[in-house]
Amino acid sequence: MTVFKSQDSGASWRIAAHIYNEFSGYSALAGLNATHAGLLWEISAVTPSGNPPGSGQPYHLAYTVVQIA
Repeated sequence: MTVFKSQDSGASWRIAAHIYNEFSGYSALAGLNATHAGLLWEISAVTPSGNPPGSGQPYHLAYTVVQIA
């Protein structure tokens, strides 16, 4: 999961934060104030046998606060 930000109304983007390296699903980003945002996303529950996402294994929720400015 990587969060990008733009300082020129979307003409260009740069990485604001790299959050999570594994499989992930849907995400939601909400501004908290002028410098921080809350990020909620689904993470895959890969089993010990290595079942990949889409194998019927459930997703779990994760969250963090990201500094964006």
